[in-house]
Amino acid sequence: MAKNKILKGGEPLPGGQEHIPGLEPMPKNEKIHRLAKRCKAASKEWSKAAQGHKDLKEQLTEAMIEAGLDHYEYGDVTVHLDTSRKLKVKITNDDNEE
Repeated sequence: MAKNKILKGGEPLPGGQEHIPGLEPMPKNEKIHRLAKRCKAASKEWSKAAQGHKDLKEQLTEAMIEAGLDHYEYGDVTVHLDTSRKLKVKITNDDNEE
């Protein structure tokens, strides 16, 4: 009966196979591994935020169409809806007030 070879990470290869020399798995770098996972999580959060932004722009576009407006300006908020329904929003004072 063949014994399973043990990888550096402690996991045996199936069937007792060995890695081809030079093609062994890379050793785990804790710092890079942790940062890569955080980067992926941030990417997922960004995707959710981007989808929320897209949904809000669609709602604003529909509100502009319902109101029969292609341009809205009041105080520091300017919204322009062109004929292709592309929305441009500009706020000159970005203090995030609603």
